[in-house]
Amino acid sequence: MSTSLIQRRDDLIAELRRFEGRWPEIVKRANVSHSWLSQFARRKIPNPGIETLDRVSTAISELSASDIRAAG
Repeated sequence: MSTSLIQRRDDLIAELRRFEGRWPEIVKRANVSHSWLSQFARRKIPNPGIETLDRVSTAISELSASDIRAAG
């Protein structure tokens, strides 16, 4: 069973909150504006688009991976 878009949005928002101090890096990697990211995190964007969600998710994954490499 695939994850619903709403669940995916909620999971991504939870991840964004964990990385809140690193939003400038996410913005740059995902090619979105800080304003867009902030509005998305506050659920103000009703239809964020799958491709944009993918870019934000990838940016967070890359930051997580770089944190793991730095700690190891």
